[in-house]
Amino acid sequence: MSGARRILPHQPARPVWSSLLRALPVFLLLVAAPGCLFEPREPEVEAGAPCFVASPAQTPDEVIRNLDGGLECVDPSVYLRQISPEFVFIPAPSVIANYPELFPFEGAWGILREDAFINALSGDVDSRLLWRVIKRSGTSEVLIEAEYRVSVSADGSEIEYTGEAFYTFRQEQTVWVLVRWEEKEAANPLGALKAALVSGR
Repeated sequence: MSGARRILPHQPARPVWSSLLRALPVFLLLVAAPGCLFEPREPEVEAGAPCFVASPAQTPDEVIRNLDGGLECVDPSVYLRQISPEFVFIPAPSVIANYPELFPFEGAWGILREDAFINALSGDVDSRLLWRVIKRSGTSEVLIEAEYRVSVSADGSEIEYTGEAFYTFRQEQTVWVLVRWEEKEAANPLGALKAALVSGR
């Protein structure tokens, strides 16, 4: 992905994101054993072939793989297909305090705001996302507690978002989807980036 897209005029950016950035997220794939790091996926793309082809999300691990591909290839539609219409994002308490207009009640951030975030992110952020699974449990609904580190390059500098979060996946018929993403408090949680891009301030 050599090019980059600017946020559309009706989505004003914060000054820190004002320069032209590259969208190249690199997710690390989920593994089943707690405490293990994901292995990086580096797709090989032939000339004329799609950048990424999503697989049927038959496990939570495949949901993560598809989210990875959707972001790495700047394809929000792939990313959003992995998310339930009932999706809820609960940020760290400090983010709620700083952006009360986005979080007037629990569950206020749903699929539409996640859509806005992903589209803004794909045009403005060069990120590397690292997950380390702490715990996972469940069968038809799986709760995964994981650590994350997201490094974002902007204006020649790098900002790192780190913390822990709970991710809930649910099996709906033959596929799995992400239904809930809840952050713990952290010094610089990822929710701060989400809220900043969506609010435009």
